[in-house]
Amino acid sequence: MDELFDCLGDYKNYTYDPTTGDLLTRTDYLGRITQFVNDGNGLPLTEIQAKGTPLGSTWGSPRTVFV
Repeated sequence: MDELFDCLGDYKNYTYDPTTGDLLTRTDYLGRITQFVNDGNGLPLTEIQAKGTPLGSTWGSPRTVFV
């Protein structure tokens, strides 16, 4: 899947967990949201790209159980 970012490689918007500082979402310039889920230690569990669109895909670490 292609993502659109500016010439510096930045995305349009980022959101962070105010308690842990973990990256929660990033939005590209086409409005597609990538959501990140981390465990209690801040290690990545899942990454959901283009959430809610037909282009959406999910990546999960080997520790992740999808239901």
